[in-house]
Amino acid sequence: MKSTLSILTEIASTASTKAKEAIIRREEKNPALRATFAATYDPTVSYYVKKIPAYLTKGSGELLEAIKCLDKLAKRQLTGQAGIDYLQSVLESVSADDAKVIERIIDRDLKCGASDSLASRVWKKLVPEFPYMRCSLLKAVKTEKWNWQQGVISQLKGDGSFANSDIVDGEAVVSSRAGKQYPDGALKNITDELVAVFPNNVRIIGELLVERDGKVLPREIGNGILNSVAKGGAFDAGDRPVYMVWDIIPLELAVADGRCKTPYTERLASLTAILNKAKTKSVSLIETRIVHSMKEAYAHYFELVKKGFEGTIIKEPQGVWADGTSKEQVKLKVEFEVDLEITGFNAGNGKNAATFGSIECKTSDKKLAVNVSGFTDSERLRIHKIRNQLLGTIMTVKANSIMPPAASGVYSLFLPRFAEFRDDKTVADSLARVQEQFDAVIKVK
Repeated sequence: MKSTLSILTEIASTASTKAKEAIIRREEKNPALRATFAATYDPTVSYYVKKIPAYLTKGSGELLEAIKCLDKLAKRQLTGQAGIDYLQSVLESVSADDAKVIERIIDRDLKCGASDSLASRVWKKLVPEFPYMRCSLLKAVKTEKWNWQQGVISQLKGDGSFANSDIVDGEAVVSSRAGKQYPDGALKNITDELVAVFPNNVRIIGELLVERDGKVLPREIGNGILNSVAKGGAFDAGDRPVYMVWDIIPLELAVADGRCKTPYTERLASLTAILNKAKTKSVSLIETRIVHSMKEAYAHYFELVKKGFEGTIIKEPQGVWADGTSKEQVKLKVEFEVDLEITGFNAGNGKNAATFGSIECKTSDKKLAVNVSGFTDSERLRIHKIRNQLLGTIMTVKANSIMPPAASGVYSLFLPRFAEFRDDKTVADSLARVQEQFDAVIKVK
């Protein structure tokens, strides 16, 4: 049987994704290769060793058994220098080739150009989902039963990139919702503060944003920068990552189907006290307000939406943290419709290069302009065939809010998407009419 290292080398030798997958499928019944991919890319596992210790290649043990031994590091049964010494013994227990595989597992990179998603096509459920508490929508929750008299927690839903931070042995490991860890040192200003102010063995939950010259960048720009940094890139001069947080739980409970029964008010109070005492610059509490009615909750929502944010999340004070969808935290969302004139088509990229990317729409007075998407592939093709006939006609657009005017003085819409074409209407709404439609939704709420 081929060694695992030789198979990884074979996978790396081809640039073809199909060829890489074919090699892995050929080795589908190879337990050592499967364990190698799982141990490397499982987002729920960390080994907490940043540097490979010096070792001698003198062993003849099985790679599969050596991989199983790494579980002691992942479970924190051995930490600090004891953990490093243990890793050295594991490396010395196998052949030189297998030791190189262990090194790659610790580095979380098999260096073969095959990701966990590719391997998961062959081995189903190879990598588990990362524990995450999702919000419910308002219609699914009986918020009238919440203790509004005591006060419900309303928090900003920003435009950043969700991130967990695990504090272990004086180090902070920051990872995405999918469990992908940011490279060592990539978020140094944040991790230094986390380590300085938080105790060991906790998970901090929040979102990463990017500031440029002291101002938070829009979601599409900031998250693009963070994605690049996650893959090994670097921040440009003048750019700085910041971390807005909203929860803290014991690390031992941050597992699949995990549950922290401490009420959210207590978790929030603990988080607030730590941050207030430390006066951190890169880590801050997400904007939080106590509201006593749904009317107050929506007032907070619209206040933030008008500033350009996505909205708010309301939380039941006694809510627990639990992996899965929670009915103790609700994402507020408002939707309204307006009729706009089609004024042009924007070029598409990738699979949409042959048709279009989005449709330019404006109000009758040209005081609001927006690019609308949200088309299925079949709709896009049908629209493309008659695009010239559609210029000057009316389209109904769904949106969540009105965006403040840009430097040009022209307003826009938040999250605009296609609803329908209006053959029965020849004049678009004015900006004033759009505002009326939006205000009507607010009054209903």
